[in-house]
Amino acid sequence: MQAEVDLHPEIAELIHVDAEGSDEKQIADIADLVASGNCDVLIVSPNTTAALTPAVEQACAVLPVVVFDRGVFTDCPVSFVQPIGGYAFGEAGARYIIDNCGADCNVLALRILPGVDVLEERWAAAKLAFADAPELMWWV
Repeated sequence: MQAEVDLHPEIAELIHVDAEGSDEKQIADIADLVASGNCDVLIVSPNTTAALTPAVEQACAVLPVVVFDRGVFTDCPVSFVQPIGGYAFGEAGARYIIDNCGADCNVLALRILPGVDVLEERWAAAKLAFADAPELMWWV
């Protein structure tokens, strides 16, 4: 992101904070950025969907918010940029496994962070693809 900012002289500064995978730290970071008054727009990739929704809603009341990667459960004026990491990623990954495994292939799906919307979308797509491939044995 800094490289892109460097191409735009109209952007005075990019403030980057890293919550290191902690919902609590990300919520505190968002509150600090909004309270500082030094933030004209917030760009955030929520660590988890439900936990970050209230913080994003509070930020929306003060400034424009762009959410990417994982969504939030809110109707506040948020712009959401969703990469292929959702449904299409799950479909593509499952199709790769189906196309490259033989009839004797066993697939074990290890899921992480249940409840994160982008990960739920990936799994929903993969389950549908695997259901179309009865020759595979798969477990969760």
